[in-house]
Amino acid sequence: MRQVTLRSGGKTIPGSSEGFKVELTGEATVLEADAKGNVTRALIKVDTLVRVVGLRRDEMLDAGTIVTESRAGARQRFQIGDKDVAPLIKDLLEVVLAETTDLEVPSDDELMGTRERKKVGDSWPVAREALARFLSRDKDINMDVKPGDVEGSGRFTALEKVDGLECQRIDVAFTFAGTPRLDPAAPPGAAARVTVTMSSLLPVDTRLDALAETSQLTMTYTVDAMRREGRPPEQMVATWTQRTDRKMRPLR
Repeated sequence: MRQVTLRSGGKTIPGSSEGFKVELTGEATVLEADAKGNVTRALIKVDTLVRVVGLRRDEMLDAGTIVTESRAGARQRFQIGDKDVAPLIKDLLEVVLAETTDLEVPSDDELMGTRERKKVGDSWPVAREALARFLSRDKDINMDVKPGDVEGSGRFTALEKVDGLECQRIDVAFTFAGTPRLDPAAPPGAAARVTVTMSSLLPVDTRLDALAETSQLTMTYTVDAMRREGRPPEQMVATWTQRTDRKMRPLR
């Protein structure tokens, strides 16, 4: 969801907002993996892919469509047969699929995990320096982030049993601020702040993948509006939120 507001004279004036939801059900199969177990190519048999805007629901792919996911550098690549999917379908699939791994970036464990054994209720800090380097290199985020701009922690929240499997509930939350890399002609005073929350249900048996993952990213982008004579300073504020819920069940 994206929302734009105007701040003027201490007041917030509502602006435009827009948003959509993507729903996907299907079956994923690993096609290729490296020696460390990182998936580099996967096949997804789609049962449903639905784009929801308000009360409208549009089926975007036919049931039974086979999509392959691989990597083109840091970016996901989706193909049906030997052809790349249409840009709109790619945008939707990027929201709900993350079956392959970018081998050039640190793992979640390196960025947000801990090397120490923990018990239920224990917390630990995120790796601020590693996160700052990773975030500053991310071309989608397009920000300069310093270690001091990063705050957050992980928590071993609970032990849960799901379908007979003993699982760990791990929650992570962190916030970072930074300076957007803007066109020189853009208005001054630009600033961005991002909040990320993640919750994972991980089997104690590390040979198994996560059974559930929930993540939410909220970015607030602020820029000074053009000054007008006789008017108080104004700021344009854009807020963008993406939430993803994934539930997985091993087939064998």
